[in-house]
Amino acid sequence: IYLTRASIYKNKWDVDDETNKRERAKKDKDDSLNTILQAAQQINTALEYFPDDSLDFQESLTEKAKIYRNIAREKQWREQMGECEAALRESNDSIEQALQLAKDKLQSSHRQAYTLNAKAWGHYFMEEDQEAWITASKVYDLIPKDHLLSDKLKPGIEEHNNPYVPYWETLARIEMLQCHLTLNKVQKYRQQKEFDKLLQQAMEYATRALTYNALIADKYPDVERAETGLYKRILREDIPIEKLHHYAYDYARCTGVKSTKLQDFLTRLFGPAELWL
Repeated sequence: IYLTRASIYKNKWDVDDETNKRERAKKDKDDSLNTILQAAQQINTALEYFPDDSLDFQESLTEKAKIYRNIAREKQWREQMGECEAALRESNDSIEQALQLAKDKLQSSHRQAYTLNAKAWGHYFMEEDQEAWITASKVYDLIPKDHLLSDKLKPGIEEHNNPYVPYWETLARIEMLQCHLTLNKVQKYRQQKEFDKLLQQAMEYATRALTYNALIADKYPDVERAETGLYKRILREDIPIEKLHHYAYDYARCTGVKSTKLQDFLTRLFGPAELWL
């Protein structure tokens, strides 16, 4: 129950973070900090109840790492750098302990991959892009090759086979992370020739991310989170819609897929490609 409560508080903080990002300097700063501190209290209590070699303990450590990373972000926004660094140390210690437990005691490649994914996203949120790229690349070494999408956007195993769902969930998240990391580069090269190549790469990552999500279910929280994050970023950074459609179409043509999940997403939220020609 404490792990569940911690996840609820963390999810509430995630929603508040996105909602209040532009207004954070004006109001409700204390509410967001109190929310994530409550999450920390709950997760630390949860860890007291689980055996230290159990799956529940490993999952709680991973959740603790995410929570303390968010505490670090709160402290960073307040320019309380000593407390920010302390929270980051707690987050890093928890993620490393979780990785070691997944490898040595649980011997679970899935939990290692999932935890590495969390670590990579942590680097991204702290604006440590190079570390995020390095960590993301390690995830693929832990996933059986027949789980990966082929050049035709098909996995080597049958869809909706439950044992494979956790791997697809992790792959969806790590591909979307790399989409966002590539979009970070896009903004740096906006007026240069690298812009189009990087935007094309970002759309390929997004295509694979949404395809992995679709292997699990048409609608579930990760799909909504991934689509919402991408949609808001496209609007916020004024990325040319016509180019997104163009590169999404090109990638679909190369894979032989009539219409990818990314194309469906772009059409649903921005209208068909013909509107942007």
